[in-house]
Amino acid sequence: MREHAPRVKPPARPAPAAPFPPALRALLLALPALLAVLAYAEVHGFGTVFDDQNALVENEALRAGDPWGATFGRYNSLSNRLLACATFALEFRLGSAPGAMHLVSLLLHALVAVLAGAVVRALLRSPNLRAHWDEPTAAAVGCAAACLWAVHPLGTDAVAYLTQRSMLLMGLFALGAMAALLRSYGSPSSGRWRAAAILGAALALASKEEAAALPLLLMLADRGFGLRTWAAWRARWPFHLGLAATWVVLLLCVLLGPVNPTVGYATVPPITAFEWLLTQTQALRHYAVASFWPADLRGVYDFAVLREVGPAAVTGVLVLGALAATLWAWRRRPWLGFAGAWFFLLLAPTSSIYPIVTEPVADRRMYLPLLAAIVPLAAAARRRLGARGFLLAAALAALALGLTTRQAARIYRDDDAFFAHAATASPLTNGSFMTGRILSGHVLVLRRQGRHPEAAALVERAAQCEAPGPVELLNLANLREEQGRLGEAEALLQKLVRDYPDHGPPKGNLARLLLDRSAQVPEAEAERLLDEAERLLRAAVAQAPRNAETQNTMGVLLHARGRTEQGLPFLLRALELKPDFAVAQRNVGIAHRTLGRPREALAAWEPLLARSPGDPWLREQVAAARAAAGR
Repeated sequence: MREHAPRVKPPARPAPAAPFPPALRALLLALPALLAVLAYAEVHGFGTVFDDQNALVENEALRAGDPWGATFGRYNSLSNRLLACATFALEFRLGSAPGAMHLVSLLLHALVAVLAGAVVRALLRSPNLRAHWDEPTAAAVGCAAACLWAVHPLGTDAVAYLTQRSMLLMGLFALGAMAALLRSYGSPSSGRWRAAAILGAALALASKEEAAALPLLLMLADRGFGLRTWAAWRARWPFHLGLAATWVVLLLCVLLGPVNPTVGYATVPPITAFEWLLTQTQALRHYAVASFWPADLRGVYDFAVLREVGPAAVTGVLVLGALAATLWAWRRRPWLGFAGAWFFLLLAPTSSIYPIVTEPVADRRMYLPLLAAIVPLAAAARRRLGARGFLLAAALAALALGLTTRQAARIYRDDDAFFAHAATASPLTNGSFMTGRILSGHVLVLRRQGRHPEAAALVERAAQCEAPGPVELLNLANLREEQGRLGEAEALLQKLVRDYPDHGPPKGNLARLLLDRSAQVPEAEAERLLDEAERLLRAAVAQAPRNAETQNTMGVLLHARGRTEQGLPFLLRALELKPDFAVAQRNVGIAHRTLGRPREALAAWEPLLARSPGDPWLREQVAAARAAAGR
């Protein structure tokens, strides 16, 4: 008898759908951007927080419109990130205030949200999946997934924190590269689209180091969504070679830039690769939970470094299980395995074995990996709930997430809000390095609010945390000075100057102590102290030119040495940097009075007298200056 091969039932195809109106498609693409703008509408009134101080406020190269110098010059939090520095340099040249910069970041996020929707729709309509998703359904799922992603609170750190412009640019170019790759399938201009994908990968790598795995992800996407077999994938080696070549961009950005003292295995406190791997099991658990229940988000976390296996054991097993599931999915359904690859490979630069000791956890790292959770969930919900149920569920989820994000974004309004929230939302009991950073930030908030006893208690606690750094020790030195323990304060400042030669503020504070002490010693010793103070101040002004206190101290020192004309520009600069700096304003008046300019002295003193009419020194000086001015 003749044997017949068993008949294989072809997969069920979706029923033909009605033509999809272009206007509706445009609306579905634009809706995620609109929701993103609504969720982050308040950012136009935000200022700078946390690392924005060194990345933007004190970055002289960037403020001078020099992106190359800002990227590859002295280390700051935007070092090695050329495209982010280029956007900020342009904005500084245009005179943009922080609020305007926040609006640019929001616009970028809105564009990334549009791209996210387009990419998800294109994934579902790719050669390997189009048999299961018709055009209207794919567009609806893409729109819903992008809307939920655009307003998810885990993205707040990337959108509302100016320094993370680099993450937004990385997202824009990474998703742009994915869109170009998917557009290449079946296109008569497929070669050009693949070239655009390579260009997008290169630009993403020039935006942020965390895009390191993007070329590999694009290679995997080529197999998961466009090609049926690995043999066909291997035949595309010229395209994959082009993608691999973009790693040269990342290599050049790292090699040309300064060494980052906060990453690697020679940091303070020290950390090994294995200890970082253990620590990141806790970070991954936080990211996974917050993806579905974002109830406890902060701008900075007090996570401690794990140095023993025990606390990481359970979570580590779960992570290994998820990795195994990803590998299994790649063997059976590569398009499904791609979701796991997207999550793990994008997080690999920060959540594997290469330490970033200053931030064990940062929500912005989930900016793109979050799509790995949202997209499969949205696709499954559309299958289970039907069109109407899916629409209702997506609308309610977007509303809840959007309201949560509006609240979460307010954490980034300014440094006071940022550190006050971190201090109240965190236990701050583990004595970790990050606990010390949060306490030190909150100290500045309390001092600005005049709550000095509370600030003093936090200074002591921060100094007892693991590996106190220059901020913690400088706060402690200032506290010792306030307590009248001047010897201890000077010893701490001397140690800071030795251990952190590139850090300007300790030099300025030490110079101020030496200046004060010079009035209490014999003339020969006083001259030596003044010489040393001037040397320290010149270095401090060069290293921290936007520190108003240092500028003021320099002006006072030159006045004390009989060089008031030389000191006056420093005093004026201090007042320019900090318009409410009453001490500098007093000193400006003293300098003008010394130089025989009573009218200019009155211009400095009279506004102060209006605010403090009972100040006897001011009353006396103003009266004398008025008399000298013929008033």
